[in-house]
Amino acid sequence: MITAELITRDRVVKLHPISITVTEKCGAASYANAVFYASDISCKCGDKLRIRESDTLIFSGFIFEHGIDSENRLTVLAYDCLRYLQCTGSYFISQATASSLVRRIANDFMLPTADIAETAHVIPLIDFDEQSLMNIISFALAETKANTARSYMLLSDDCKVSLIDRRSYFYSKPISDENVICAYETKLSAEGCANVIKLTSAGKGGYRYSYTAKDEDSIHALGYLKYSRSVSGKSTFELKELAHSLLAQKSTPAFTADLECRFLAGLRAGMQITLSVKKPSLYGTYAVDSLVHRIDENEKVSILRLKGATNGAY
Repeated sequence: MITAELITRDRVVKLHPISITVTEKCGAASYANAVFYASDISCKCGDKLRIRESDTLIFSGFIFEHGIDSENRLTVLAYDCLRYLQCTGSYFISQATASSLVRRIANDFMLPTADIAETAHVIPLIDFDEQSLMNIISFALAETKANTARSYMLLSDDCKVSLIDRRSYFYSKPISDENVICAYETKLSAEGCANVIKLTSAGKGGYRYSYTAKDEDSIHALGYLKYSRSVSGKSTFELKELAHSLLAQKSTPAFTADLECRFLAGLRAGMQITLSVKKPSLYGTYAVDSLVHRIDENEKVSILRLKGATNGAY
């Protein structure tokens, strides 16, 4: 059963939903468009909206827009706390990790935090002048991934900023019943592929060294697709290891699957989900890139885009 609460400074009001659409995408604020029976309910921008399926939290965020329609129903648009990372800021920081950057920005902009994963990789310089906070953090996370091959993601944990290691972020219920999937489309795309990886790192005394990894089978199939970048503080062994890790990620066409499913309570963008279904032949662990939960009086569905298969090695 879907329930909703309007939380103000001095009260909690139970709402009776008519329709709710929750939209999520990795690296962006989630938002909910909702319609409720209004009766005598009033709300203000900044009030908190929380939506649950039984004991499972579906959405928690702050109202940015509200109104009354011609049928005297309350309409609401709410965003989770990552919406505040659209604010701009200036940061000049040397020798910082993505974790420390997230904590500093959250503190500067009075955003409460939940778990912040330790990213460990030290970024030599973060230098941004009046850029969106999300872009600044995205830069730090991209630098971390380029240098460690590990992927981290921001999310809102009941209106608190959280940073998670995506390798350990799983949906709790593997799907093996193909009746869960109502409609689907699968694709393979070579956009973004690279079968030649060249990495360059600066050593002591300004000496620069590089390493190139190639996938000859992929070059034969797709042509010569090169990806080059500089990384910091890597030994020759670490450079080689990172190049081959990136090659494994980038050398084959990317798989995506767009699925319309029966409602999957608790599923969030960024999670990994394990499937074992004959039709449309999905076997393995996939990353949920984006997600829409659509709920009304007639149906409850989840529409998701999967990327993978990651086989747990995100």
